[in-house]
Amino acid sequence: MSESEKNISNADDYHRLLYRNQGRIYAYILSLVGNYADADDIMQDTISVMWRKFSDFEMGSDFFAWGAKIAHFKILEYRRKKQKQEVVQYNDELFEELPSRLSLEDKHFDDLSDILKKCLKKLHQRYFTVIKLRYFEETSPKDISGRTGLSMSNVYQLLSRAHGHLLVCMKKTMSFRDRLS
Repeated sequence: MSESEKNISNADDYHRLLYRNQGRIYAYILSLVGNYADADDIMQDTISVMWRKFSDFEMGSDFFAWGAKIAHFKILEYRRKKQKQEVVQYNDELFEELPSRLSLEDKHFDDLSDILKKCLKKLHQRYFTVIKLRYFEETSPKDISGRTGLSMSNVYQLLSRAHGHLLVCMKKTMSFRDRLS
């Protein structure tokens, strides 16, 4: 196999694995950061590092756990920067314990992923379009603005509203499931 064929194969494997696990990794980041804008930035950085280090990933091992570990270091970096700018939300001991307390293999992440998929289907088309561009096609807000003709302010507003609708839908769905159990 030529070098270019290996690179294409690696890119295909990476994108396939990322597509399957991106939502879980993002949920992990968001659960530790609590802010969509910062979680988006950290997710982009994480994806970039994951691609650069993909040759270190052992095929057949847990891609989510590997990605979450990289995300963890990106979150630490984020917290160090934030610490210089403002009050930190968590103390260091608690933050260091969180990954061990969160079971990365937990079925809870799969349930959340299923709920998110259902909620995405319920989104108004305009919201779904910006979510699809932003997360599934990894388009920057600036490029979304250029492609859709929307101002940057409108892009961020639509993303924020879409996140809000998704959050409400997910909370309602989880609450409903809890009442059934």
